[in-house]
Amino acid sequence: ERKKERKKERKMQFSGEIDDLLKGDGTGEEEVLRKSNLPLAHSLFLEGMREEDMELVRNLVSSLKRGEISGSFASARATAHLYCQIFENFQWKSTKDVMDIVRRLAVILGDAAPAELTIGNIARRTLRIIRECYADARKASINPEEMGKEKALSLKASALIMEQGPSLANMLGGDEDDFTQPFDIKDAVLDELEALADEIAVVYKDIAKQADAHINSNEVVLVLGHSSSVEGFLKAAAVNRRFKVLVAEGLPSGNGRYMADRLSKAKIPTTLIPDSAIFAIMPRVNKVLSGVHCVMANGVLLALTGTHLVAMAAKQYSVPFVVLTGLYKLCPQYPYPADMDIYSSFRSPAATLPYKSLPSERGGTVKVPSPLYEYVPAELVTLYISEQAHNPSFLYRLLSEYYHPEDYELQ
Repeated sequence: ERKKERKKERKMQFSGEIDDLLKGDGTGEEEVLRKSNLPLAHSLFLEGMREEDMELVRNLVSSLKRGEISGSFASARATAHLYCQIFENFQWKSTKDVMDIVRRLAVILGDAAPAELTIGNIARRTLRIIRECYADARKASINPEEMGKEKALSLKASALIMEQGPSLANMLGGDEDDFTQPFDIKDAVLDELEALADEIAVVYKDIAKQADAHINSNEVVLVLGHSSSVEGFLKAAAVNRRFKVLVAEGLPSGNGRYMADRLSKAKIPTTLIPDSAIFAIMPRVNKVLSGVHCVMANGVLLALTGTHLVAMAAKQYSVPFVVLTGLYKLCPQYPYPADMDIYSSFRSPAATLPYKSLPSERGGTVKVPSPLYEYVPAELVTLYISEQAHNPSFLYRLLSEYYHPEDYELQ
């Protein structure tokens, strides 16, 4: 009985999961919020949302928890489509309420899959879109003839400051809007969100278009494991170039074998090598291509386990280490040692040490951590290729263009 009571108490506490907000015991929204020690402002999450939209959120949270939706690309697309579907039928009371819902949904989905940082990235991009549409509507509503030229110029300047983000001007008393004015920006936001979803869908094609500029004939290219962006990049380059590809197995998952099979079917000369041969064969390599799970604000990569080894070997022999990534994987957060366990997904260690191979005696304990991702320092990266090629020092500019500084923290 005590365990059941503690379990019920923990369930009522708000931990960022959708069930804590959407499931109750029939006592009503305010009662659920009161029992979970939440302010009643969190009821904004429920107001204006249809039951069908709440069910979409539940399903997505469940899919993320079970691993049915995993990986940066799938998580980003699912999040973008969720925002599109919810906002299409959402009753917009004010822009501020919509922005609050975007943040809460980002926290809820992020807690369901902490390693999928692209969920927060899509939320930040959505907030940037809402801010820009709101600023455009605010500037369009200013009529110099009605309020006088001086006041109109002042309002336009403040709207420009709000669109560009925090600066010395509004720190010294610039006019900041609270996003409560009733501007009709729903259609504009939906159009931009649909464009964002389409942009994510074709990101691999945009990256592949630059293949001819970065791969030359008779080169030897090394890749680790399987990456959809790397695969598309190499196939696009093979149309006009003749080169060889070395594919490292990428154990314990061994998805390098799948990559080698895919490239060989595309008539690309491919050699599958064990991970232990990476350092020995690196002097013969002209370029290393790598996919990435996420790119942090300081250029640190969150990539497939084993990528750090490849990057260090490339650095030792002065081989260019090129990262292929969409801009939606660029995260404005910084990696901290305390967050390494949060951002690292651990898979089953059965591929490394099968359970049957353990001794029958249960006298000892064997720990076999098998992380899916690892950190790669930014100084090991030579070039980032997204819709365009960027130097590592250019990431800070991309962050300011893609996200609003006030949205870096979603809590």
